[in-house]
Amino acid sequence: MEQTWTCCGNLASEQAARPPHHWTDSPEPHALRHKLMMQKYGPQIRALMGHNPWTVVPVAVACVLQTAIAAAVGVYDVSWLWTCILGYLISPFLAGNLMAAHHEISHFLVFKKPFWNRVLMVAANAPLGIPLGSLFKQYHQDHHSHMGMEGTDTGIWTEMEATWVDGTWQSKLALLIIFPIFFFFRPFFMCITKPLEALDAGSWLVVPAFDIALFYFSGMSVKPMAYLLLGLYFGVGLHPIAGHVISEHCMMMNDGQETHSCYDPLLNPLLYNFGYHVEHHDFLNIPWNRLPQLRKIAPEFYSELTSYPNWTYVIWKFITDPSVGKAGVMTKRLERLGGTTGGASTDKARYFTPASAMPLMRGITPTSIK
Repeated sequence: MEQTWTCCGNLASEQAARPPHHWTDSPEPHALRHKLMMQKYGPQIRALMGHNPWTVVPVAVACVLQTAIAAAVGVYDVSWLWTCILGYLISPFLAGNLMAAHHEISHFLVFKKPFWNRVLMVAANAPLGIPLGSLFKQYHQDHHSHMGMEGTDTGIWTEMEATWVDGTWQSKLALLIIFPIFFFFRPFFMCITKPLEALDAGSWLVVPAFDIALFYFSGMSVKPMAYLLLGLYFGVGLHPIAGHVISEHCMMMNDGQETHSCYDPLLNPLLYNFGYHVEHHDFLNIPWNRLPQLRKIAPEFYSELTSYPNWTYVIWKFITDPSVGKAGVMTKRLERLGGTTGGASTDKARYFTPASAMPLMRGITPTSIK
């Protein structure tokens, strides 16, 4: 039976009552959504599946622009003040594009042959300044196959991160400022260690070589690297382009819904429709440019779900709304690999949802799926 959160009389007791996460014993909902949608719209949805090799064009443009601007910062010896300004106003948008490209490529949705997807991933990694290798791809696959499982899913915040969402705007603002540190080091807190792949060797050869060449040809200046690293940092931090790190799985409405879409008309095209996140989880083999069509084909599966209009709104609400996280920041599942109980929280602190009450099935009735 589901428990409900009740507001406490003062801020201290309210903060103590907040569970880090919302715990559920329900199965992963996207597999069921996938099955029901295929039963009703199979032929139309199958037509959307496949690859989009044209994705290489915006990836190449982002690589060239980011490299050119970084080089110009060094060649023209831009002041440190302007390096930092450019590192916040421009670099995160291009870095965000390249990191979103990593997500798209990790699903092998650009080329049919995995080899060429890996080559493109290494190329997209170069202007980010730090080798990412295969870790994102490998851990991201677990995010889909074991969504919400403690110690396995890197897409869900750790309890350490969740405790910062305590109802005060100061704590949440501080979390977003340092969030990139949690984001990049979260895989090291997982209970599963991933093996190295050939992709890692490629990244560790190409990216340092790129960094050295950039340093040499831009006047032996470290400012170009600072520009790149600022973009990488704010690309998942306190910046409009990084609103997706909140909107994807954070329960800002405290409704138990595990995954959310954000239909930002300006930033979605730049991030390969990253905001169509429910749609992506429902069908991993549909490339980014066809996800809006999926929503049009099956509107009843999405119209009743909580979604957001843009990522700037998401960040503002997350920081200023004291009710965010009052019933848990994100949803985690009880089972872990091997059938053991997940999470460091005590049973008393966990909030449960019965398997029959799956918020992502909201609005879907036997009549609507016929």
